[in-house]
Amino acid sequence: MGENRALDLDLTAVPEWDLEDLRNATLGTELAEADPDQAREMLARLRLELPDSLEHRHISEPPSHAIAPFETEFVPDPERYDYHLVEVPVSILVPEGQRLVRLRVTADLNSDGREPPVAWDLFPRDTYGDSEHNLGTLGVDVGKLLTFVPVPAAGALDLTIKAPLKWKSHYTQIRTSDRMSNPADWYVTDRAVDNGFTGSLIVRVARNGTLDLEVGVVGEIRQAGLLGRFTRARFRAGSQLYGPIAP
Repeated sequence: MGENRALDLDLTAVPEWDLEDLRNATLGTELAEADPDQAREMLARLRLELPDSLEHRHISEPPSHAIAPFETEFVPDPERYDYHLVEVPVSILVPEGQRLVRLRVTADLNSDGREPPVAWDLFPRDTYGDSEHNLGTLGVDVGKLLTFVPVPAAGALDLTIKAPLKWKSHYTQIRTSDRMSNPADWYVTDRAVDNGFTGSLIVRVARNGTLDLEVGVVGEIRQAGLLGRFTRARFRAGSQLYGPIAP
């Protein structure tokens, strides 16, 4: 993986998040939209980065014993498709006095193959995290987390990634686009999403087709004021293109 590149952040509106705030409003907490000048000042202090290139592994030939039926419609078919394991890491530096409370990472998938690519499987999945994390790294055997092969057979795939656990608070929740989707989407909410997030996905591509990804990031930062008043600003980062990744 190459060097990280800072993303340009622009102000944006996300209407569905307004509805979430109304549903989750806490009595006595005042939340206001930052005026444009204040919002730009908040964004100027926030730093998000994506790498110049993505970690990638081509899963060319899953072992024959890993193709035993688990869910019929999701049985791997290595004669027709290639499978790519890709990691999408977002580095985050939040200045003192601010909190990043929402993060949406989206990967649009494209290919020159005869069929459009799809996100065959994603990690992390919906609802992830149950206690306060220490900064560090967790080694995850993706093979044992995949939903398209049984657990005993998945161990033979030997797909291990390292997922940073860098949230300083608990109550982290993640909603994803799940399997067979395009684009792939992770929506992370927390009291504070600090330091970074890494999403991993297995992409199914028509046999011998190339793979391109366009990664975009949307988020919301909040800044505390007097008397329990919070000011928010929402942003969209310029998308980053990756590929083509050849089989």
